[in-house]
Amino acid sequence: MTERWLIVAPELGINSAGEIIPGGVQRAGRCFCRALASAPALKTLSVFSLTDAPDAAPHLERMLRLYAPPKVTLRIKCFGGSRFQLSAAVWREQFKIDQVLYLHLYQAVLGLAPFHPPYTLIGHGAELFEPLVGLRRLALRRADRFITVSAHTAQTAKSLDPRIPEAQIVPLCLEPPMYQREDSDPGFVRETVLSERHPAALMVGTMSRWQQFTKGHREVIAAWEQVSTQIPNAELWIVGGGDAESDLRVQAAALPPPVRDRIRFWGRLNDSELEQLWRRACLFVLPSTREGFGLVYLEAMRAGLPCIASNADAAREVVIHEQTGLITPPQPNLIAQAILRLLKDPHWAAQLGAAGRIRCAELFQFAHFRLRVLHALGLES
Repeated sequence: MTERWLIVAPELGINSAGEIIPGGVQRAGRCFCRALASAPALKTLSVFSLTDAPDAAPHLERMLRLYAPPKVTLRIKCFGGSRFQLSAAVWREQFKIDQVLYLHLYQAVLGLAPFHPPYTLIGHGAELFEPLVGLRRLALRRADRFITVSAHTAQTAKSLDPRIPEAQIVPLCLEPPMYQREDSDPGFVRETVLSERHPAALMVGTMSRWQQFTKGHREVIAAWEQVSTQIPNAELWIVGGGDAESDLRVQAAALPPPVRDRIRFWGRLNDSELEQLWRRACLFVLPSTREGFGLVYLEAMRAGLPCIASNADAAREVVIHEQTGLITPPQPNLIAQAILRLLKDPHWAAQLGAAGRIRCAELFQFAHFRLRVLHALGLES
């Protein structure tokens, strides 16, 4: 039984005030940390984060203390972006622990150092969707245990390099509140009645040139003229920011006036502001092509929204076609058809949304995730 663990993270997304910084990898990382901290046989847990500020460490420790058994010793260090300091700290720590959990491939190259203990690597998605070379490829091949958040990620990585370890699949979850042990999730308490919904499709995601518009924004905007032709009052609500937002605004502005007037960019919203849109929209659409899992679909399902996702990535493992939403090829005309199916039949859309809420509550809560993680790491008892 491995009793002394080190977790190495790229970023856990906590600022100096103890507030959450948005980001899917960060959310997943915090959940992995909480799950491992709760292991019954654990004696020591060190958590090292590359980019979080040093004064975020007390807030991370406060979060983990809610889950760790009383006897567990916690050592939390954040390095403010210093790769040298992180590398030196991992080198020193490796002689004090039994196992390392790397939350991202980019830090797992530290596992190639002499005398390094066995290590587990978490694969999220995008970092594994291109052929690996050099030290990153070697770090993945030498991992003692490889965990991915979806079968799609595992299959894609294996197809690019058959020599990597076989992956264990550990689907992600909705994150509990930062400083509460379990989540009494308000999203599951109050269902929005159909009359409160607006004929609107909601998109939530980063608009990034670096991601080459892989979230599907361009395709959905291109689909909106076809949607508006049949349902003139239908609206597209786009939430988020990024360096590609201006490009997408230009694309929307080029549409005919009745169409472009129905597309609204909300910018970045806080949780309470976004919650209002979750409750008012009729459906969620994000035909991404490079999701390693897709946490945002869980947020939509929690709010009772049917989801439209693409058949090109891991979203189809979260959204079940014609049960909790629709899966479509990421082409504008087909996306438009899927949106129209849901907007024209709001009662059916509501049924799909209700099924999504049930699926989310039964499979994607932190309690489920915790058991999956501990089982994968051999720490369930």
